[in-house]
Amino acid sequence: MKKDGLLNGPAVNDAGVKIIHKDKSHKCNACTLNKRDIPACVSTCPSSALLFGSRQEMLKIADERVLELKKVFPDAGVYGKNEFGGLGVLTVLRDRPEKYGLPQNVKAVDLAAAESIKDIYALLDAFTMGFPFMKRYAYKISRSFGSHKEV
Repeated sequence: MKKDGLLNGPAVNDAGVKIIHKDKSHKCNACTLNKRDIPACVSTCPSSALLFGSRQEMLKIADERVLELKKVFPDAGVYGKNEFGGLGVLTVLRDRPEKYGLPQNVKAVDLAAAESIKDIYALLDAFTMGFPFMKRYAYKISRSFGSHKEV
């Protein structure tokens, strides 16, 4: 294991993966490091709150859970069913999504347009010399060239 310190940079393990530090938000990478059929968080969840399976299977389970919850929580619903054109992660909520700060009635993202904007920005970013105000300007220009229509 390499040392952690101000002069040596963040600690990394032998595989070159940055070690997670306390009080920092991070995305779990356990499943990419250890190939498995079921994610580690799902197999070890003590309350069985996390499930893993096909989207259709998960939608069926989520809809059944919502029917059960609606007896006590009339505004219960499944978040991710239609938002952004259907998310890969579904969440059963006891209340409306806006109560949790989640966007509602969001349309799908046009991936072709997003890719064209990204490519134009990457080209323009090479000329910004790392100045934040120039990077923002390059992004605005790339959005005007890209076809960023809502779906």
